[in-house]
Amino acid sequence: MTGLFSDQPKTMATISAAGVVANAAFVVPGMQIQVVPIGAVVTGVWAAGLVGVVGWGTVGRMGFRENYRRRKARAEGMGMGTI
Repeated sequence: MTGLFSDQPKTMATISAAGVVANAAFVVPGMQIQVVPIGAVVTGVWAAGLVGVVGWGTVGRMGFRENYRRRKARAEGMGMGTI
């Protein structure tokens, strides 16, 4: 045998230790979140608030539009012309 460590004795402990390492499952780092993602929670709350406010404003504008259309139709039906 050749190499730097070829002259070291092969004991049963080193052979069994090498077998344990060879049988260990390979773990890909970064595949599990191991800390609480506080930044993601805060960003999610802000995003939900923004969507809620924009949605509320959209529903309000839709209501105003329907009221305007009703008033305009009522005014034209009475023969008053435009508002």
